[in-house]
Amino acid sequence: IPFKDLENCYLYRGVSPDVILDFLTEVSVSNSNAKFDQKLIKNYIVDSTNGSELTDWSVAVMSLKQGTPIDVAGLEIYPMSRRIKHEISMEDNSTEATLRAISTPGEEIIDLADRFPATISSTDQILAPPNGLVKTDTHIRNENRPRERGLLMIYPLHSSDWETENGYKSDGLQVSSSYPLRSKGQVFAFSLVFPKSNVSTAYGEYKMNDLNRKPSPPKSKAIEVVEKYISTEEIKEMKVLNIAQPHAHDVIFNGKNVENRSKPAKIRGTIAIYASKTVHQDRFEDSNVTQDECAFGCIIGFVDVVDCITKKEVSAKTKEWFQGPYGYVFENVVVLKKPIQVSPPKGAIIWWNLEGKPLDQCLGQLSDKVKNKMKPVK
Repeated sequence: IPFKDLENCYLYRGVSPDVILDFLTEVSVSNSNAKFDQKLIKNYIVDSTNGSELTDWSVAVMSLKQGTPIDVAGLEIYPMSRRIKHEISMEDNSTEATLRAISTPGEEIIDLADRFPATISSTDQILAPPNGLVKTDTHIRNENRPRERGLLMIYPLHSSDWETENGYKSDGLQVSSSYPLRSKGQVFAFSLVFPKSNVSTAYGEYKMNDLNRKPSPPKSKAIEVVEKYISTEEIKEMKVLNIAQPHAHDVIFNGKNVENRSKPAKIRGTIAIYASKTVHQDRFEDSNVTQDECAFGCIIGFVDVVDCITKKEVSAKTKEWFQGPYGYVFENVVVLKKPIQVSPPKGAIIWWNLEGKPLDQCLGQLSDKVKNKMKPVK
């Protein structure tokens, strides 16, 4: 593997889609994982291969560079660590853990070295090039992953049979959301990476939280004309929320729909997300996001604040990210392709107002259709 940051992993190229389908048939996934539909994904792969897509697969067995190695089919693997969202006690006295994420943007390009210049030696050079324009995993996937090349990533995870909190402390680890998975045997996770597709349009609305949503019906020509020429109300000011990294990155790129705070907020409507300039090293220790993936001192996107909740008001939609005591609930994320550097007013700690040239630079990246949907806080 040419990428030095992934050189301990194992990569297999030219794998038949039949092998991937067999894997999806044989693999066991927890019944509580309602977000994963094996049958739907298998049908998607079959339909894609019939359209000359997903015909040439890569399989990666992921490994760290250090730790305690394990044997996986004769390979020396250093298990990966992943942050735990929450654990649930089941009726049979077992415990199920939900992870925040399996793969990272850098890992998802493990098989794309042939798509970049030979001078590229690490994934960081692709995700955060010298020009400062940070690229998201979606951008990389759409622009660089060939339509015939799917990717299956297999993750041996750091696990332990410890049963008590003291067990973690005795091994020198701090009790936190990043502790190893509790298991009597080796735990594996897997992730599938798909390229942008021109064939399987029936699956265009496949989403992690809404597997059965159908594509919207086509618009009439009249509606298209009206939307094209409808005037956009000028936005002269936007409320901004300061969020430290990597949490700001999680809000815009990783589906973090709750921002935890010590005080409630009555603000509702569209706000800008400012990734604070200060680097908090400790906040990256329990995150799958690296500093190289993050922008600092920038407006990186917009969200709608739709609610402020407490622990009693946590729902299935918000429990993944809520810690409390208060949680600002976000919807309708808008990503800025180019983060805009700006300095908050002196003394602005949490909320402040964005206006003038920096606001124009942000809004200038958006279509009229997106701006029309915004509801700036008055």
